[in-house]
Amino acid sequence: MKSGVSNGSAFLIHISSCCNLRCDLIALVVECQVQHTPSLFFPFDIHRTSLYPHCTKTAKEELPEVMNLKTLYFNTFISLLFIASWTIFIHPPVSHAAIRTVTGTVTKVTDGDSIQVTTAEQTKLKVRLYGIDAPETPKISHRTGQVSKPGQPHGEESWKALENKIMGKQVRLEILDIDKYRRMVGMIWLGDRNINLEMVREGYAEAFIEYLKPPYRTPFLEAEREAKSARRGIWSLPDYERPRAFRKRLKVSGGE
Repeated sequence: MKSGVSNGSAFLIHISSCCNLRCDLIALVVECQVQHTPSLFFPFDIHRTSLYPHCTKTAKEELPEVMNLKTLYFNTFISLLFIASWTIFIHPPVSHAAIRTVTGTVTKVTDGDSIQVTTAEQTKLKVRLYGIDAPETPKISHRTGQVSKPGQPHGEESWKALENKIMGKQVRLEILDIDKYRRMVGMIWLGDRNINLEMVREGYAEAFIEYLKPPYRTPFLEAEREAKSARRGIWSLPDYERPRAFRKRLKVSGGE
């Protein structure tokens, strides 16, 4: 790994900078722990005077109250920690901004929404096109070389359309996220052409409404409405099935 693009630490820093809410929750958890550690976790001396200067009770007498307070703070800490973890790993951000922008050559087109971009430093990035979902192509078993799971109608057409647009060409990749398969999720630009948006407008993919966030949501949904109205590509099919529903039905992984 030669470039900053492939440096895991750099990505984490950029991701953190784009998730202020998540960082605030983490900071809140840490602050809670730091603020209460001195008074909650010191070696308690039951013979010393009270923790509270205005209180006439001895430390031994107030021990039950302190333990209750410790329990309350501990439960609060655990709750905040859970919220922060849930926000980081599950809950999607309200909006998207580019984490990083890189240029590279498209060296592989896997299907209608997945590609490989190779940078000038020869770093290979697996990329999932943001905001779109193309029909599935047949899945080949590495063990047998045979088709293990069928594809969808128009899957091959979507794959070829994307390949004809960008294969072997230098593109600009705006990285917006990293998915659970450790792929870069991003916007592909060929000059001033937004390839993701083109795929939706031309009916080669649907707008992935479950993951679209501002400012991209509106133009992508408008492009889909335009394609539907003109019955382009996938919208010409009489019994179109969403790729997401198809994957769930056939238990195909890697689409989201």
